[in-house]
Amino acid sequence: HGWLALKEYLKLWPDGRPGMLIFEDCKRLIRDLAADIQARPECEILFSGLSTSYLMLKDPEVLPQIRSYLGSRVVTIRQVEEICDEIVQISAYCRPDTETAHSALSALWGRRLNVVVAGRNWIDFSLASKGLGLEVLCGRLGIPLEQVMAFGDNFNDVPMLDLAGHPVIMEGAPEELRARYSVRCRDVAQTLLSALEAGTL
Repeated sequence: HGWLALKEYLKLWPDGRPGMLIFEDCKRLIRDLAADIQARPECEILFSGLSTSYLMLKDPEVLPQIRSYLGSRVVTIRQVEEICDEIVQISAYCRPDTETAHSALSALWGRRLNVVVAGRNWIDFSLASKGLGLEVLCGRLGIPLEQVMAFGDNFNDVPMLDLAGHPVIMEGAPEELRARYSVRCRDVAQTLLSALEAGTL
């Protein structure tokens, strides 16, 4: 996750509560972004922590849908100050899809954050990207990017796929992405095995 590359820029909330880590100088940014997401009737807001997701719900009926996507580690909160965890990403869950919300929220936030569609109903907001995360990880491990095979299935994977020497797009990805990357994949493990056997990696 690109958050790894930005961890050194995290600090405590101004009130100094232990464990409440956010990006430097962005308490107001998080509140403003949350307000803009919640102002849209089709959107719910989700804060991703290291091990738990925190959902500020307007419509309780969407909780089962979100839990089915994210698993059981989702708790509901009333305000962001309730989170005692490192916030690694903020997402908007949009119904019926992201088209209108992505356009509007990108216009408001696109110059300050990465605003990317991460699925039919999801928009992700972050200061990092998967590309930055890959670049930092490879730098720390001493692995040339040309030797990396990366797999992606949506627009939030583009920065990572563009950096990797061997980008692979999943068969279920949007058509625009399948047209952009020539190598497609149904089975990640089999594709990796074939690449290793062929000496590609």
